[in-house]
Amino acid sequence: MRAHLVQEAKACGASVRVDKAGNILAQKGSPKVCLQAHYDMVCMGSAPRILLQEEAGYLCAKGSSLGADNGMGVAMMLSLLHTQDHLECLFTNNEEVGLLGANGLEMQIQSPCLLNLDSEEEGKVFVGCAGGVDIIGTCSPEFTKAPAGWALYEICVSGLRGGHSGIQIHENIPNAIVLLVHALAEQECALVHLEGGERINSIPTAARAVVMMPKPFTCKEPFFTCKALAQRCEKVVANSDTILKTLCAFSQGVRGWDVALAIPSQSINLSLLSFSEGSLRVEFFARAMSTEGLDALKKETKALLELGGFSVAFKDETLPWNPHIGPFALLVKEEAAAVWGKAEFAGIHAGLECGVLLSKHDAPLEVCSLGPQIEAPHTVKERCLVASVHRVVEIVERIVTRKTYGTD
Repeated sequence: MRAHLVQEAKACGASVRVDKAGNILAQKGSPKVCLQAHYDMVCMGSAPRILLQEEAGYLCAKGSSLGADNGMGVAMMLSLLHTQDHLECLFTNNEEVGLLGANGLEMQIQSPCLLNLDSEEEGKVFVGCAGGVDIIGTCSPEFTKAPAGWALYEICVSGLRGGHSGIQIHENIPNAIVLLVHALAEQECALVHLEGGERINSIPTAARAVVMMPKPFTCKEPFFTCKALAQRCEKVVANSDTILKTLCAFSQGVRGWDVALAIPSQSINLSLLSFSEGSLRVEFFARAMSTEGLDALKKETKALLELGGFSVAFKDETLPWNPHIGPFALLVKEEAAAVWGKAEFAGIHAGLECGVLLSKHDAPLEVCSLGPQIEAPHTVKERCLVASVHRVVEIVERIVTRKTYGTD
């Protein structure tokens, strides 16, 4: 992908640089605005094998995530590089695994304004976003002899809808791991194996446990299945009860609400659970619109996990982009309203790269974000409204061809 983007940008007459993090900076003429999007995607289902199809005006993929997040932004930038004489484009790498490309950016943007194309809600100009951090708990459970007379069962949760752990966290989407550990904690059982989740930034759609129980697992929910296993297990986790109660004490979802922006101010998702080589690993993704909110989530989760015997580490922390409305944002809203009919400023409870890019830039930089209508990103139900893509392209064309900017 990187080689293809470099080749395409050079074919447009742009000068192109690539840094060690895999970011690509393409420049033409004397630009006043830099367009920015990331070129990686969350692969769900059969992705990266993607079979495109169009249904009722939406572009989607058969049996996989689509990659409109952020492939539509990348496509817009390539299109505009072909038609515009004065334009700067920054294609960032590895956004979906922790904004790694933006954090590793080694190049300076020439333009005084940056327009991020990674938003997913038509009609809104975004001027702030949440920061995030991976919280990882690990423990090495003690094992004991399996109770006499108990049988081995495989218990699974599957078929849940899943979703984006930031944008959709307020929708109270069922979390497969949370459902599984709550159900197990209500039964008399001993753990043998535990796993669940798909991606650090997705609400889990499936989870699985292998347990020993004195009687079969009972649950009336349709997404639970229980299968008796013929083999005998000699050892089980001695502190199963402590592990399950610790995970049950975790509060999934929204922890605070921003009334002004009408979005969560703090949230946390139990994303991944794995058990291998005698080590249990649980991973959470915390988000907050402020550094203080992020620190609070780190402290609370660390305290809970340590009470349960876990050691705790933090990974891939990203800065929040504090909401700010400057001259460039006002200009973008004006051009957006001319195409959409109306536009409003908003914040997003997800990890746009804007805050990180601002911190990497030496000179003052005006930043905002917009994008086409994309639904259910990070899932196999992801789809993009095609007509909205054309409208956003028109807005961006109006912005990059303006003779004057609010920062002039």
